[in-house]
Amino acid sequence: MENKDHNNIITRMDQDVVKRIEEKRIDPKYSSQLNEGNINLFLKQREYGTAILDDILIRLKNKDNLEIMYDDPVATIDVVILLKKNFPLLDQINYWITVGHETGLIIKWWMQANSDMDKLEAAQRDHTHLQPLTMENLISSFLFLLCGLIISSLVFLVELKVGVTRYTIK
Repeated sequence: MENKDHNNIITRMDQDVVKRIEEKRIDPKYSSQLNEGNINLFLKQREYGTAILDDILIRLKNKDNLEIMYDDPVATIDVVILLKKNFPLLDQINYWITVGHETGLIIKWWMQANSDMDKLEAAQRDHTHLQPLTMENLISSFLFLLCGLIISSLVFLVELKVGVTRYTIK
């Protein structure tokens, strides 16, 4: 891929790139292995395959039972995809990872996710500006408290007056 195409993918979707993506088809040698059973097994059984960060790979005990099919930086993050030996979808996964790299989609998605996170963090920063409380912030609370105190005092005085008049009448 030319560097010009790579830059166009990051900034906007170039029409030549879109055309190349639309022309990509599953290679005939992969079509016999691509059936619903294999895909369902891959999606339902977590022990069938996984993607982990490469620093966790060092801690695994049974590396011999695993097939490390992809160990390459994906948009500045090192990701390792671990699968059982003779995994039936290995060729398809390799093929689609290559397609993603060729078209620049992985980098585009990564850059888009980063820009979305930056926007989200900026939006949260604006609303979480902390400042110390002042009397201007608390004046309404104190006025509400004072009104309640005055009303309760008036009610108490009325009850006291009513009670005294009842006691003197009897």
